[in-house]
Amino acid sequence: MTNFKDLQGKPTDFDQCFPDVVKYDPASKTFEIGLVMGGTVSSGAYTAGVIDFLIEALDNWQTAKENGEDVPDWKVKLKVVTGTSGGGVTAALLARALSFDFPPVRKASSPSDQEANPFYRIWVKEVDIHKMLDTADIEGPEPTVSLLNARVLDNCAWMIANFDKAFPSLTLKAKTREFIENPLPIYLTLTNLRGIPYRIDMGDNGLQQEYVNHADHVRMAVFSQGLNPNYQVRPDEFTVGGNTKNAIPWDQAVQYALGTSAFPLGFPLRALSRPITHYRYRAIILPNSNDPIRHIDPIWTELAVEPITTSQGMVADVVADEYHFAAADGGMTNNEPIELCRSALAGFLNSNPRGGDDAHRALILIDPFADQASLGPKDQPELLKSIPPLLSAWKNQVRYDSRDLMLAADSNIFSRFMITAKRDGEVAGGKSIATACASAFGGFLSERFRRHDFLLGRKNCQDFLISTFNLPVSNLLVKDWANAHTASSLISNGKISLIPICGSSQFPEQTEPYPKDEFDLDAADFQAPLAKRIARLIEKAKGRISPHGVFPQLYLAPLFENSKDGLQTKINDWLKTALREWGL
Repeated sequence: MTNFKDLQGKPTDFDQCFPDVVKYDPASKTFEIGLVMGGTVSSGAYTAGVIDFLIEALDNWQTAKENGEDVPDWKVKLKVVTGTSGGGVTAALLARALSFDFPPVRKASSPSDQEANPFYRIWVKEVDIHKMLDTADIEGPEPTVSLLNARVLDNCAWMIANFDKAFPSLTLKAKTREFIENPLPIYLTLTNLRGIPYRIDMGDNGLQQEYVNHADHVRMAVFSQGLNPNYQVRPDEFTVGGNTKNAIPWDQAVQYALGTSAFPLGFPLRALSRPITHYRYRAIILPNSNDPIRHIDPIWTELAVEPITTSQGMVADVVADEYHFAAADGGMTNNEPIELCRSALAGFLNSNPRGGDDAHRALILIDPFADQASLGPKDQPELLKSIPPLLSAWKNQVRYDSRDLMLAADSNIFSRFMITAKRDGEVAGGKSIATACASAFGGFLSERFRRHDFLLGRKNCQDFLISTFNLPVSNLLVKDWANAHTASSLISNGKISLIPICGSSQFPEQTEPYPKDEFDLDAADFQAPLAKRIARLIEKAKGRISPHGVFPQLYLAPLFENSKDGLQTKINDWLKTALREWGL
C-alpha cells in the first residue's frame, strides 16, 4: 500500500484522500452502492423519476423491517453519488432531499403531492421554455451571458437550498434513512475554464513539461442524517449540513450544481471559488509501479498568483487562499464520472469484486441515452457544415468509456449496473423518451414531455430492481435468507433481488401514452416570446458594436438587423425536424 509521508516519515492526510483499500466488513451483511448520474439537459426528468422510485423502494423496505415483516435481512447502503450536468443537479437535489420525508409521485398522485415532491416539482414543473424565453435578464445594461434566461435555474438552486420556503407543504418533517452513508459524499464534475496549472519534471536532464488541466470536480460531504461526530473531514472537501471544518451553507453548495450544468451558450458560465488547498490533494496512478500513487501539486506560485495591496500600500503578487475560476458544464470534460464513484467505493487502487459469489459493492449508472450511436460524415464537409459534426464528435467522445459500458452490460459482472430508458419493452435509449429530442433540449418545450419521462423513469427503476439488480443465491450476503425462503418471489433463475419491492412499491408503475402532438410549435404563446427574445438578443449585440470604424457600421449592423426572422426560422425548422424524428 502506498503511503504519503511528511519529512519526519509520519503518514500525512493524503492517506485519507487516497486510500489504497476500503475495508469491507462481511459481518455487516451490507451491499454498498454508488450512483453515477450522467449528463441529461432536460432529460433530467427521467433521472429524477428513477431516483424518486429508488428512494421510495428503500424507504418501504426499511419500514417493513421496522414492522417485523418477513423481508430480507441484509442491507443496501448508498455510499457515494457522482453527477454531471443535469445529473449533477439531481445529485445535489438528492443529497438535500434525503433529510426530509416527501411523497413519491405516481401517475395518479394528487397535485399537492406533485408540489411537495422535490424531484417532480423541479424537473417537471419548473424547468420550462416559457420561463427561459423571458427577457427580464437582458432588459438592463448588464452584458448578455446566455442565449436562454437562466433565472429559472437560479430559482431551482434557491429551492434546493431553501427547502422550508420552497416546499412548505412538507412541514420539513425529518426522515431518518439508515440506508444512507452519513455524511454522503457527493462529487460534481466541472469544466474549469481557468484551469489548474501543473509541471512535470522529465528526469535529471532538467527538462520540464507544463500543462493546464481543465477537467475538475468538487467533493461535498453532506450530513443528511445529522452530524456524525466520528467523521474525519477530508482536506479536499466541503462539508454541508454540519458545523465542521470546511463547512459551507446550502446556498453556496448549490452554486457548484449550477456550475456543472452551465451548458455552453445556452446557459451562463458560473463564477466559482474554492480553497486553493483543495488542489493539493490530487493524484495520478502509475500502473505496474512500486509507487503507484503519485501526488501532483499545482505550480500556484508561478502561474496562479493574485495581486494584493499590503498594509504599507504596496502591491504584491501572492498565492491567494481562494482560487476563482469560471466553470462550464461538467459534461464537456467528463460526462460519466464513473471513476470518481468507483474509487470512492473501492479505494484509489483497489477494484470492486465482480463475481457473483463475492460481489459486495456496485456502482449504478443512470443514463437515459444509452442507445445506438449516429455516425458523422465520411467525406470532407464544407466549412460551415463541419461545425455540427465537430461538436457531435466532441460530445460523443466525452460521453462514454467503452470499458465502463462493457462492464455494465456483462450479466456475469455484479459490480456494475446500468439503468437506461426503455419504453413499451421495445424502444430503448434516447428515442424512448420525449425529452431527448432536439439534442435533449426538447423536454423544456412541454411539461407533458417531462411528466412522461419522469413516470417512465419510475417504471424503469421498478423493472430494474425486480429483474436486473440481483445476486446469485450462492452469494454469502444473501445465501442464508435465500435458503430459508426458496419459494420467495424475489428468487428467479438462481438469482435474488437485492432490493425487495415492499409496500407501495409493489404496485406496477403506470406510465402515460407517448406525448405525441402535445406541443404546438406554431402557438402564439411560444412564437411571440421566441421572437421577442431573439430581437432583444440582437439589439444587445448591436449595442456592443463600436460606433467607430467602417466595417462594423457597414456590415455587422445590417447583418444583425436582417437576421431576426432568419434566425427564428432556423430555430423553428430545427425543432420541427427534431419533433418529427422523435414522433412528437
